[in-house]
Amino acid sequence: MRSKYDSHVKNKLQVVKGWRQEGYNEEQIAGLLGVAYSTFMEYKKKYPELLEVLSTSKEHLIDELKKTVYQIALGSTKKVYVKNHRTGKMELEREEYNPTKVQLDAALIALKRLDPDGGWDNTAKEDTGTSVLEKAAENFKIFSEELKKSLEND
Repeated sequence: MRSKYDSHVKNKLQVVKGWRQEGYNEEQIAGLLGVAYSTFMEYKKKYPELLEVLSTSKEHLIDELKKTVYQIALGSTKKVYVKNHRTGKMELEREEYNPTKVQLDAALIALKRLDPDGGWDNTAKEDTGTSVLEKAAENFKIFSEELKKSLEND
């Protein structure tokens, strides 16, 4: 007798990888696959290919979130284009500051959940009384200023 793993999971490992990279947690993925969460946890123990897909996808997601936090800390802009009706071409209208505090908070919350040992806990205080995130934000600011100076000197 074939298990639900063969019929519901094994042939969807790439889909599972995509869901994980989009931020779905394991309980949500189990539901999307139509298997009980407890069964899904057993599958992780029994089938190394499932564990591998979930682990590498999680690592990828953490890396992407770290990049997002880094980009927000550096400050990025979004280019807004409009169509010139006379020429028919798209032209740059303006540049807007893109990331928001909400986006930063969302990325940090996700990192805290996905990578709890990665130092993303805003409540953890060092001896100086500064939270890990406050220190990281300060370091990002210093780094971005140094990077900007370096680019200006080139």
